Amino acid sequence: MHGNGQLELLLGSIGALSAGLVIVWLTYCATRYVLSDLKDDYAKLRAETKTLAGISARAREGLANDV
Repeated sequence: MHGNGQLELLLGSIGALSAGLVIVWLTYCATRYVLSDLKDDYAKLRAETKTLAGISARAREGLANDV
C-alpha cells in the first residue's frame, strides 16, 4: 500500500493534471469561438467589399456615360 505522503503526492498529481486538462479544454473552446467569430466577420467584410465594388463600378459607368 502507499504511504500517506505517497497518496497525497498521487492525489496532488491527479488534481494538477485535471486542472491542466480543464485549462487546455477552456483554451480550445475559447479559440474555436474566437475563430468562428472572426470567420463570420471576414465573411461580412467580403460581402460589404463586393457591394462597395459594385457601387463604385456603377458610379464609374455613370460618370463615363455623362461625358
